[in-house]
Amino acid sequence: MKYLNFKALAYSLMLFCVVVLTACPYSSEHPIDPVGVKIKRELMGKWTKNSGDNPPFYIFEKSDDNKYDVTKNEWSDTDKAYSTKTKYVGHISELGGTMFLNMFSDGKYYFYKLELSASELKLFEVTDNIDETFSSSAELKSFFMKHKDMSFFYNKDEEVYKK
Repeated sequence: MKYLNFKALAYSLMLFCVVVLTACPYSSEHPIDPVGVKIKRELMGKWTKNSGDNPPFYIFEKSDDNKYDVTKNEWSDTDKAYSTKTKYVGHISELGGTMFLNMFSDGKYYFYKLELSASELKLFEVTDNIDETFSSSAELKSFFMKHKDMSFFYNKDEEVYKK
């Protein structure tokens, strides 16, 4: 009996750690803008995370004049190969000089602040600590405009990728 209680406690603790320590960007049923700005040619191509062995990478391809087909690829130690982890359809929204990447997958939009140069891509996840829900893109956009310059609006570490 004590073994079963210990086992249940161990599983509960493990689940708690996974939920607390796994950060995801904020998600919504609505994008910031329904249609993004024209695609940026400098974003096209393969972007590899600037860390460790077998780092994850994104591939950005043109979907149409305003959208990207984006694949996130990660290394599998089991298969000893890269595999596509997630496929997105993305577009960029510009809010007062700040670019945001709207990434759509599995019925939800995920949001990243985007800083882009010719050879470097920085992604700042919008924190998942936001409790508000929005019934339209206009409401979401207004909320982002109000908070986009505040540090608490983003998860702690940015992700840096190189071409």
